[in-house]
Amino acid sequence: DLAINPVISGAGVNIKLLDYLSYGLPVVSTPTGIRGIQGKDSEHFLVSSLEKFPLAIKTILEDDILRNKLSQRGKDLIDEQYNWVDLSKRFANLLKEIAISHK
Repeated sequence: DLAINPVISGAGVNIKLLDYLSYGLPVVSTPTGIRGIQGKDSEHFLVSSLEKFPLAIKTILEDDILRNKLSQRGKDLIDEQYNWVDLSKRFANLLKEIAISHK
């Protein structure tokens, strides 16, 4: 029904968060868990401290409108900004720019 991402330390993008969103799961995450993701709290996922996770989970489970909104907008975020086809094209272009600048 939903995904939780209770990450409290680490570096880089949390790949499992991208997976959760791509599956259309509404997500509750810590601020650390969403690092590197260009989504917005209460639009693409709920951001919460660990102490308030139970309340955030309850909120999603009890609010059909919010759950559906987070599910759809989270999936849209992945489809628009984090799909592999577009990411690989941007990465290839970046590599070309680096190669050209080092000639």
